[in-house]
Amino acid sequence: MLNVPTPSTLKQNKVIMILCDGMRSDTAFKEFGYVNSLCNNCNIGVKTTSIVDNPSVSKTNYETLHTGVPSLIHGITSNLVQDKSKMERNVFRDLTKADKTTAVVGSSWFYDLYGKDKYLYIKHKELNNDNGEDITYGRFFSDDIPDVVDDSSEGLAHTFQISEFLIYKYHPDYLLIHVMTPDDVGHANGIGKAYCKAVSKIDSVLGATLPRWFDIGYDVIITSDHGMDANHNHGGSKCDEMRAPLYILSKKGWSINGDKFKHTDIAPLILNRIIPDNDFKDYTEELIRNSDFKENNPDCID
Repeated sequence: MLNVPTPSTLKQNKVIMILCDGMRSDTAFKEFGYVNSLCNNCNIGVKTTSIVDNPSVSKTNYETLHTGVPSLIHGITSNLVQDKSKMERNVFRDLTKADKTTAVVGSSWFYDLYGKDKYLYIKHKELNNDNGEDITYGRFFSDDIPDVVDDSSEGLAHTFQISEFLIYKYHPDYLLIHVMTPDDVGHANGIGKAYCKAVSKIDSVLGATLPRWFDIGYDVIITSDHGMDANHNHGGSKCDEMRAPLYILSKKGWSINGDKFKHTDIAPLILNRIIPDNDFKDYTEELIRNSDFKENNPDCID
């Protein structure tokens, strides 16, 4: 029997991050009717923009979002890089060491980065508290047996149903939900009607799920790994590619320092919410300070 969590059973802060792959900030700000209303009319969150890491591609920013350092330090500088994360610390490892649980519903690339082995679907399609894994519970999709892209609301609902199953069965301290449809539709059709419709469908599903997650005590971050340009592509420094929406939502109140964000800020934000007074931000700032990386470029190019 599933033990449905309630606010009384979720006394510690827990975070869900919804990563909408390839979702532009301007499209989210126009098409996310329900989520925008939470910030504009209910005062339970903030809506802003986060500048993604360069190159503005998926695997680079998966790593940046979970390590808090730019690609020129963490080394995942292309989707073609097949290495494991080389960073000593990341969101999954720090939470595991603190006896917290993590979960991922998303691309096998997250296992490629943070799992023990090379991803193999017959072994790693599901993780269920396997010893030695920093991802406690995983449900992964991959290209080794290609699936037909399903950009319907029913396909999105399936992703969120799996996520809700993990929430209600295991109560993870951190859950990453990875939605691929904006990226798939953007590459295929550009940023026109089909792209806007794909983003709007995500908002529809969030309207059915977020109220339940708030009621059981979860805080929610919604963002994307990168945007999409008029040429059906991303990877460069144009603002269409570099501006990601960032929603930070909580019914319990969440004091956030600053009003300008970069994707390097997200990992410390998550860890400090779940493990207060941790030193992850100090750790990442020291890495950046002692590296050759310099913040001397414009955020993006219009």
